[in-house]
Amino acid sequence: MVLNLAHRGVRGGVIEPHRSMLVLPEARRRLVTSSILALTFLVGVALSLGPLGRFWLLLVERAHESLGFASIVDVREFNLFGVLSFNLPVLGIQAAIPDGRTLLIATAITGAILLVTLALRGRLIPVAYFLRAMVVIQATAIFYFAVWGAHFPYRLPGFFVGLLTSGLLVIGLVPLLLGFTYYIYDVTWTKKIGLTAAILAHLAIFIPLQAMVIAYLIIHLSLVVMPVLFLMFGLVLDVMIFVAFYGWGMSWDGVLGEERRRR
Repeated sequence: MVLNLAHRGVRGGVIEPHRSMLVLPEARRRLVTSSILALTFLVGVALSLGPLGRFWLLLVERAHESLGFASIVDVREFNLFGVLSFNLPVLGIQAAIPDGRTLLIATAITGAILLVTLALRGRLIPVAYFLRAMVVIQATAIFYFAVWGAHFPYRLPGFFVGLLTSGLLVIGLVPLLLGFTYYIYDVTWTKKIGLTAAILAHLAIFIPLQAMVIAYLIIHLSLVVMPVLFLMFGLVLDVMIFVAFYGWGMSWDGVLGEERRRR
């Protein structure tokens, strides 16, 4: 008997096709059930905006006290399509526009980071690319503040609310993204619901704390770090959290895989 070595692993076992290469049965039914589950979670997120806003206000107030901000926490009301209204916390504190000394220090630190990236080799190459992207953004911010700093249009209170609202957008997109991707695969309903709940719960706690850390750094380092913090550690980080959870969920065994092993 001739063995097909292309389908054998290093230990002699048969390499099963990945779930993305399988033809799933009852495709139409899967699309319908996936859509229903996604819409159910989406409606749940919309109805939870009020309690979520109050929870974020509580977290921000506690973090506000711990970080020693000399200001008050206000609230801003939002209206969703004239149907749902909710409040989000707002920091009542401003961050300083960087002066000449601050820009010189920022330039020196940025240059030092660039030199460090030149020494990174091998497995650290991805870290070097990440740091160089930060250097480019930060150098652009330094140049802007050196030339047009007095006309910088963004201030910390509005920026803080922007972080929260962009985080809400990611939370609202989670059920839709999973509905078109993860829900269609051959995983059990328990796993689909569990993964979605885990992502939403993690983001619900992470986003306000993330915004407070970014605000803390901007207050102490001035507005010159706002662009790099937003572009590298704001919305992108929220999306990467979703990607990490999604990858974790895709590593779980599906129903078809379990049936193949039983055979």
